[in-house]
Amino acid sequence: MQPHADPLLTPSPIRRDDGRLIGRDPRSLNAADYAAAALVQRTPMKAIRAYCLECAGSPAEARKCVTTRCPLWPLRMGRWPGRLNRRRPAATL
Repeated sequence: MQPHADPLLTPSPIRRDDGRLIGRDPRSLNAADYAAAALVQRTPMKAIRAYCLECAGSPAEARKCVTTRCPLWPLRMGRWPGRLNRRRPAATL
């Protein structure tokens, strides 16, 4: 079994996996595990936006994404679709 430095991985307990590394259950992680892995804790919406930016390569490409079958497609801009814009209208004189 090879040593590993990533605290988010653990050897598989399943024999047929031959001790290969698998991701730990995120529900079992604590703040020290996140810090050791230099993993940023984000809100789910910010995590989706970060994933879309990584997938598309840039904000402009994420905006223009045509992969409409992706379950994250409606959330790619980092906001819930159909939500009202919460900014107040500009005051008129």
